Amino acid sequence: MILSPLERDVLSIFLDQEDRLSCILRDQVETLIVVNRKMTGVGFQTNFVLPPLVVEADDLETVLGGVNGYHPNDPDPLLFNLFIRGGRLRMLEGIALSNEWPSSEGLIRATYSATGREQNRRRLRRRREDEVH
Repeated sequence: MILSPLERDVLSIFLDQEDRLSCILRDQVETLIVVNRKMTGVGFQTNFVLPPLVVEADDLETVLGGVNGYHPNDPDPLLFNLFIRGGRLRMLEGIALSNEWPSSEGLIRATYSATGREQNRRRLRRRREDEVH
């Protein structure tokens, strides 16, 4: 299985920073393998694996959020979360606040929420600060 265009767009938004960890994670996107994609009715969960020798983003354990999607037929935003475990991309999750995932994903436009980019920057920065102490 390969990434859908929406999944690829959302991952590129999450990893648009220029810090070291974001660069490593962005490189992982090119080698990840989609293991499964579960459609839940209110969203999706896409699970990944990476080759054993991929460069890991240290031992980063976090969930990045703050990326929203907007569909012209849904007044409520869609929410996206990116799960990172052991320095490896593990899962991308999409959730419809209206409790029904749009059938026409091609119309979804994803973007950072007003505070999403800064929140993710802090999550990655906190990880670096923890290493120093």
